[in-house]
Amino acid sequence: MSCSKSSDDNNAFAFTPLLNSYTGSTASVTHQQEIIHSETELQEIAKKWGIEHKIAKLPQINFNTEQLVLIWGGIKGSTPSQIEVISAIEYDDYIEIITESKVTGDASALSRPFCIIKTTKTHKKMVIKSNISTSGIIDS
Repeated sequence: MSCSKSSDDNNAFAFTPLLNSYTGSTASVTHQQEIIHSETELQEIAKKWGIEHKIAKLPQINFNTEQLVLIWGGIKGSTPSQIEVISAIEYDDYIEIITESKVTGDASALSRPFCIIKTTKTHKKMVIKSNISTSGIIDS
């Protein structure tokens, strides 16, 4: 029996990117990600972080079958910056989400990038893994 996972042990996990933005809030984030199971939770988190105007652009979510995953990036010294989900892999007991951080502008200001993705509802643990950050300005 091997401790490593073979390619047969995992599958791509479907997700839909919904929002990629940043906030000027540099308050400490307790969790790198937050799983959002209801509209009420979404509104509470948005109010806590002052991002109500940003989540207003999200499409209607069917929280009976879907959930949102809010993923926070680290505080950046340049703004705007962003964090992007580049893949998600489902294992037997967890889902691994691979992210990449990018600096997309050159203004000097502290910001905390975040993204919100939509997934099918699951009770599996979400594990976030960061790719190496990309520095410099990225063309859109």
